[in-house]
Amino acid sequence: EVAVSPMRWSLALGLAGAGRRGVSRCGSRGAFVQSATVWTAWHPTACAVPFSHRCSRSFQASAVTTSSGSFTQRPNANAKSGKSGGVGKKGTSHTGTGGGIRGFVEINKRIITSADADALLSVVATEWRGMNTVNVATAWHRLAKLAKINRSFKNKTKMTHDPRVQILERLALQFVEDFDCMNLTNVVWSLAVLEHGFGGTGGSKFLNRALERIVEAAKRGLSQKKGDYLVDSKNTPSAQSLSNLLWAFTTMRLTAHAGELADLIVEVTPFLMRGFDPGRGTHTQERESGAFVPQTISNQLWAFAVLKKHPGDLHFDLCGRLIAENVLNFKPQELTNIVWAFCVLNHFPGDEILVSFEVEIARRAVKGEFNAQNLSTLILALSSFPHDDPASRASLSLVMKALDTDKVLASVERFNFQDTANALFGAAQMGGFASFFFKKTWHHMCGFSNAAVQMETKEQLSGGLMIYNSFLLLSAVAPRVQLNLPAMPAWLLAGAAKRWSKQAENGTVSEFQRDVGNRLTGLGVAHATEVTTSDGNMSMDIFLPQLNISLECDGPSHFCVNANVGKVPLVRNATRAALLGARGVHAVSLPWDEWARAEDLGECDAMLADVVGRFRE
Repeated sequence: EVAVSPMRWSLALGLAGAGRRGVSRCGSRGAFVQSATVWTAWHPTACAVPFSHRCSRSFQASAVTTSSGSFTQRPNANAKSGKSGGVGKKGTSHTGTGGGIRGFVEINKRIITSADADALLSVVATEWRGMNTVNVATAWHRLAKLAKINRSFKNKTKMTHDPRVQILERLALQFVEDFDCMNLTNVVWSLAVLEHGFGGTGGSKFLNRALERIVEAAKRGLSQKKGDYLVDSKNTPSAQSLSNLLWAFTTMRLTAHAGELADLIVEVTPFLMRGFDPGRGTHTQERESGAFVPQTISNQLWAFAVLKKHPGDLHFDLCGRLIAENVLNFKPQELTNIVWAFCVLNHFPGDEILVSFEVEIARRAVKGEFNAQNLSTLILALSSFPHDDPASRASLSLVMKALDTDKVLASVERFNFQDTANALFGAAQMGGFASFFFKKTWHHMCGFSNAAVQMETKEQLSGGLMIYNSFLLLSAVAPRVQLNLPAMPAWLLAGAAKRWSKQAENGTVSEFQRDVGNRLTGLGVAHATEVTTSDGNMSMDIFLPQLNISLECDGPSHFCVNANVGKVPLVRNATRAALLGARGVHAVSLPWDEWARAEDLGECDAMLADVVGRFRE
């Protein structure tokens, strides 16, 4: 007999009396079917096949009771699957649908040809008893693809309470030990796309075990082929599988899972890069085949940036060279993600790679290939890197010229508030105040109303501060250009100025600053620590009033992190110097590593005396 809880008995009996859509007897023994099938019988969006046609003695014979009492039949987990991620080989025919669809192949065909999410879930509701691992993974994957098309279905409440989705949850959890690597990846990726978590503890159990199995499989791939990685989409995760999993765990904000996988990817990727195929990945089927394609690198670097986890110079530089050599094969979104990741992680790609990025970005910008968000992100990211080399200055000039072309200027009208802030600040750091792009973006910024922006979210607050920073730079560097631009909206100016000043006043004193201050006292040099300029707009680490200089104790965050290019200061150091200079203060940088070396040699006092002496002269 099939175990049914008292509450579901009452539910079933009540529904049976309402239009006979609730419960039907199975066979002569009168056993009632379990809750999952009862739900599919009465659910208004379920398959319209009469319920009595979906009951059979074979279901009663194969039913088992689970601890939850809500899913009582173990599907055919041991049935052989076909090609990973595709249609499985035809297995033993099931009898869940009397005279209906038979075999795994037929189930998969119905899943992949479902026109919408509701039709797909109806297939799950009627055929779950005969579904194997490939069917389940394909159902999740197809559901995610359909949800990307129809955003209205991707609703957490609706997903959680749809009993047909709960069936898929149970199947995924029961098959977690049986999925091959590609199918396991597809399920995790789909959960991230759908923004869906299992009810109760099932989701965490599934994701924890999925990560464990992937890591174990990858380790086997490394150990079975010394000095290389054995690629087998069934037994070891491919480059695309690892990349998609990292993207999924990062998107779901599972930082511990993503961090562990990121470490694994750093270990495995150098071997997988040998199989990089820039020509593949144009079509969805190629991207999902597991090949190492441009999207693989893009997803990896995007996730590293979101996690604020630098993968190491070797990994970043290998990726950078590979991208530069094949930059034509990267899609606009992929290229944007890559440049943004270099910026967020403060990794200077080097002049040669930076030039290749900028030349390609300029070419595509002229053609209008970047959407508004991509364009503003690229402008901000590129502006963060120094352009001291003649070649990089030339490539930056190409980008600035591209910004003044028709298709780019037309896209300014599509900028939201954050896009506008990114574009203005990026163009300001590039020194593009006289460009048509800066002027049009400034006019566009002036069109935002207080009611439309409201400055409540973290992004809006950040955007307001970036716009105010652009305003300060404009005033300091290009006051004549400012005369021909409309005034910054009063509501935005007042709110941003207040937050900016508060931020400047709330500086904290580091150990580095204390050490420098104590040594200045020993040298008899008057100074003040963490003070603001007279207008309250700029904070100074250590101000020497008699010399009108600010000693800026610059830690690692002021420089690019990769050691192979030497100590490369970020552009924000030059921005700070320009803003202080406009207020009559000379900014002098004290790099942390130079200070540490001087400390080891006992030369810190001599270093400070040299700085003070130069300005006294």
